[in-house]
Amino acid sequence: MTSVRNKLALASLLHLFLGGVAFAQTAAQQGTISVGAGANAGQGQVVGVRNDADHGGIRLSESAVLHVGIGTETGYDTNVFFDKVNPVSSPILRLVPEFKLTNGHDWDNGNNPQTYYRLGAQLLYRQYLSDNEYVKAQNAFNPTIDGVIRFGSSQRTNVEITDRFGRYLDPPYGASSGNIDRIENLASIRLSLVPGGGRFDIKLGYTNLINRFLDDQLAFANNMAHDVTFDLSWKWFPKTSLFVQVSQGYVGYSRDQVRADAPREDSFPLRTLAGLRGLLTEKLAMNIGVGYANAFYQGAAAQSTGLDNVAGALEFSYAPNEFGEMILGYRHEIRNSPVIGNFYTVDSPYLNVRWMVGQRLSITGFGRYEARTFKGPMLERNDNFVQSGVTLDLFITKWLYAGANYTNTINRSDSGLASNPNAPGFDYARHLILFRLGLTY
Repeated sequence: MTSVRNKLALASLLHLFLGGVAFAQTAAQQGTISVGAGANAGQGQVVGVRNDADHGGIRLSESAVLHVGIGTETGYDTNVFFDKVNPVSSPILRLVPEFKLTNGHDWDNGNNPQTYYRLGAQLLYRQYLSDNEYVKAQNAFNPTIDGVIRFGSSQRTNVEITDRFGRYLDPPYGASSGNIDRIENLASIRLSLVPGGGRFDIKLGYTNLINRFLDDQLAFANNMAHDVTFDLSWKWFPKTSLFVQVSQGYVGYSRDQVRADAPREDSFPLRTLAGLRGLLTEKLAMNIGVGYANAFYQGAAAQSTGLDNVAGALEFSYAPNEFGEMILGYRHEIRNSPVIGNFYTVDSPYLNVRWMVGQRLSITGFGRYEARTFKGPMLERNDNFVQSGVTLDLFITKWLYAGANYTNTINRSDSGLASNPNAPGFDYARHLILFRLGLTY
């Protein structure tokens, strides 16, 4: 068991960035670039509880509406433990009850209450339908709870406070009865202000991320991250703006358990970005930014140099009509690495497509490639990570939907454990197929 856990610890960073929470984590920890709409492309979406107060729901008062839903997903996982040599497959069943309590729309035509709130939860239970004892040990309850409160009825002038808490119990790298067990809390507050005639748009935000592993073998990676971001844009043309963005962060490790083979060092990530965002035509938007980034690690940690310190992003969004949108983009950035080395640079092109056929069929496809270079004292490791998928959801009625999802994940690394170059988590391919049926009201 100890050797398996050591493999898990050395390889587990990959898993942290495979899920939908990866974007939020890196945004708080290392200043992930965000230049506008579509910055979260490729992370997928959850179909279920509707996004506003006009579609069903249980009206609790004149303004408060409770939306509820439950979904079931059945399918097949071809590589539960991310193992190239001895992949273990299994049928899978997921049950996803969810709810949302709100008093209005996320944003609509401006008819929002002066104080808007939303509180929701997804209570995902996962069960593998297998006789393998190691696989059955991965059955888990992974709840997420999130909320937002916004003061100010304007989409552009308001104060917004958000929080999301989640517990994530995921399979380890290599067949074992152990798990990667962690909790995460992401909280933020943001002030949006449009003074004068609206030519300037000012945003000031603070984000706090707590990331804690509940496995003693990974306690050395427990950390808390803080990030303060200032964003100023000037409306150069009626629908196009020049912007400047500055972000200063701090990532501190808790020192719950110190490991000589994986020393953790605090850092002060800085990011500056300047560029252009807005509409090129009525259907085509562009967001482009370039700047300087550095993590400023303390102690003997490897420091970023040369092209590592270039932050850049280019994104095009095309919406031919109200039924569809395509987002094509590229990023170069630095991300904090809580387990392997100290940080890693990433070059990532991505594509995301969403389309509605009629009023009932939703089609979503995405793909992204990440060239990751991990760096630390006496370490340089290169990974090539590819993930793609497609989702179809058919709303049979306003409250009943059916769908299917396919996700393909591949990783190739030039590094492995010296004693076992075929250790799980370095090179693997995984296919996940899910069929779902759900109710939403």
